[in-house]
Amino acid sequence: MGAVVYPIIIAVVILIPTTIFAYWQVKKNDFENKKREIVLNYQIEVYRKLALAVQRDPIKGSQYFRDLESAVADIQLFGTKTQNETLQKFLDQWQKESMGDLDSILSDIRDELRKELGFEEIKERVKWFRPEGAPDIDAIKMKKIKGINSSV
Repeated sequence: MGAVVYPIIIAVVILIPTTIFAYWQVKKNDFENKKREIVLNYQIEVYRKLALAVQRDPIKGSQYFRDLESAVADIQLFGTKTQNETLQKFLDQWQKESMGDLDSILSDIRDELRKELGFEEIKERVKWFRPEGAPDIDAIKMKKIKGINSSV
């Protein structure tokens, strides 16, 4: 009888802690994966909001300006220490000059995002394409408004 009971007791003693540990490890991994997903989504969303707002006039009530406000709040909540320090410099510059440079924040977010996703590093600074904000287009629009005949 003892020869049958002891192996069962030993199996149960080993099985229960192993099962508990495995369950705990799965829960921990699920939590880490969910946290990573939240941070990745934050980084993508903030990057897009900032990228669309950069090099645009801060027109009160515009969607770009509201998105910039939202991105600033998100960086303060989810951003790295470096991103928050860079953001504070931008906000100080904005308060003094009503303008600021977002390129360093965007570069940092881009670099963090690419690193997290395992993409290769990009050394070049970020660049922007704003065809509707180009001076030539604005000049052409003004000529049309003033009644000057020009071909577009």
